[in-house]
Amino acid sequence: MQIERTEMVDFHVNSFEVLLEEETIQSVEKEDTLPTILFSKEKLEMPLKENDGKMAKETHQPGIRKKNVSQKSSLKNTTLKNQAIKDNAEDEEKLIFEPHSQDTTIVQNQFSPEPNEKHGEDIDANVDKIDFEKFAILKIKDAVNELLNEKDLCPRITFLDFAGQSMYYAFHQIFLRPKSCSILVVDMTKSLYDKVSDQDENEKEYSQFASWSYKDYFKFWLKSIDSFSDTESPVIIVGTHADKLSKEECRKFLKSLNELFDNWSHSGLRRHLNEDRMYTIGFPDSGSELEDLKDLKKCIANIVKCRRYSKENIRPVWALFEHILNKMKETKKVIPRKTLSDYSDQLSAQEFRINESEISKMLVFFHRVGVLLYFDKDGLKEKIILDIQWLLDAFKCIIEYPVRTEENDMKRRHFCRTGELDSVELDRIWHIQGKDFLEHKTTIIAYMQQLGLLMLFEELPFIDSTVYYFPSMNSKRFDKTGENNSKSSILCFKFDDEMQLQINFFHGIVLKCSKLNNWSILTEGAKNNICLYQNAACFSFQKHVVVLFNCHFEIRVQVWASPNIYDGRLLKKIKHSIEDIIRGDDLSYKIGYKCRKDVLVVEEDVSFISQSTFPVSNHLCEICDVDKKHVVDNDICWELEVNDENQGK
Repeated sequence: MQIERTEMVDFHVNSFEVLLEEETIQSVEKEDTLPTILFSKEKLEMPLKENDGKMAKETHQPGIRKKNVSQKSSLKNTTLKNQAIKDNAEDEEKLIFEPHSQDTTIVQNQFSPEPNEKHGEDIDANVDKIDFEKFAILKIKDAVNELLNEKDLCPRITFLDFAGQSMYYAFHQIFLRPKSCSILVVDMTKSLYDKVSDQDENEKEYSQFASWSYKDYFKFWLKSIDSFSDTESPVIIVGTHADKLSKEECRKFLKSLNELFDNWSHSGLRRHLNEDRMYTIGFPDSGSELEDLKDLKKCIANIVKCRRYSKENIRPVWALFEHILNKMKETKKVIPRKTLSDYSDQLSAQEFRINESEISKMLVFFHRVGVLLYFDKDGLKEKIILDIQWLLDAFKCIIEYPVRTEENDMKRRHFCRTGELDSVELDRIWHIQGKDFLEHKTTIIAYMQQLGLLMLFEELPFIDSTVYYFPSMNSKRFDKTGENNSKSSILCFKFDDEMQLQINFFHGIVLKCSKLNNWSILTEGAKNNICLYQNAACFSFQKHVVVLFNCHFEIRVQVWASPNIYDGRLLKKIKHSIEDIIRGDDLSYKIGYKCRKDVLVVEEDVSFISQSTFPVSNHLCEICDVDKKHVVDNDICWELEVNDENQGK
């Protein structure tokens, strides 16, 4: 068997058929690659007949030029079949699939080809809009004819095989989708608490991930799945190197992994795990082939059949548009959404017409299954990124941060520590012939912001240029104590740990706070380093320091001042400003306070006294351990009049 190695931001796509009756999966030949959508012959027959007369007449015109190749092979990645499944996979070893019952659409994730791969050589790249329609309909008719020769059509799933390099951790959210399943592969010979030190010689020490232990990585992956897939996404754990351990050692490892997520601060992630979805694999005593993995295959097949992967309601016209979009991707990276509206207006058959609402629904679906990138939100919905790999390449250029050997690398070192990049440097990095990054800079930045890959800061104090902040590259942890300041109590916004709270949610709050009147991000040191950290941000507001700290399903806020905090009215203003921002995101949360002032950065602290509890009288703290019980005072509440009198003392 040929072994393939993933490099940097490359990933391998592998398709499998799901044999539902046998409860297993089997590999599909690589040349048998499906598109995302295909309908049965019956569903396409009527609209195709309507176009038959026109197509028969127009195919003799010079719009589509043939070479000496068969029509089937004209698009290497466009071999079509009937009903199956949509899937979409990613992760270090990560799988995403959305099964559909038979007699429905086939859906399979298909990402952009390698840079040197050519498609559709028999089609002129400069065909006009009508030629796109002819091309797409011809390919669909090709597929319908091919269906007649197919028997026992099965659902399909697609695996995206990610390498373990930390480069992947910076942009995994591009691929994570709802209605997904993930396979997390772990080395059972490594202790959960060991630091990951055996970096590949071709891999750089990327930011915050370089110093992590194995348990940090596992928690991060589960949190990523919980944030960007959905709260019900099942995760299959596969422990490797079982041949080097006894059965008891394997059992203890999986038990300790389970217990890692039983901890209070990660209990929300435990919902993705099930002891019946944990497997161990290893090489047998003789030979070099892995075992058949029968139980693992059965688990995957059963997940495909479960109710949450229900069928999609999709019209045949979506298949037509997918072919049109795939053809456009050969020459364009980004297109205006209006382009699709224009095509729809020119389509001949009424059954192929599509209104604006359905265009939005179709694009959101294509985004979810990995055909393209699209967000139906203000500021984003008018542009469609056709080539996902192209966006990855734009991000890869930033992470690699090339510097000429004759120049110093001070700015690169600063970026690798802080994640901060100025506009001049970004333009230099993206000035690559043939990539068109600068041409589409505004769109790329907007999409990267939506994906949580960067934040855009303008008009920062003491900084002349726009600053692009990449959170995944920031290796600074917040360890300040404010010991030389007067400190307020700790305000908490506690989110429902049963819901989905994206990792980049905190960064969005920070960005919005930076735009509030009289708020500004603090800087420190001779070089005016911005006070942004992996898990915190510090602001200046009316000569006070406002610290926002992110801790699992909590955002904690504390105000520092020297010598004293002015009065409680200032705390009210701060609280209401942050609450207005959070309320705008339509999330379920409660407001309360920590019972002590010195636990801002203590992630294990679970104390929470609801604001609705106040005012109190001789209230004994209910959370603290028995030997640490204490009386809760009214002055910890930012809303009571007592603050106006006591906070400055």
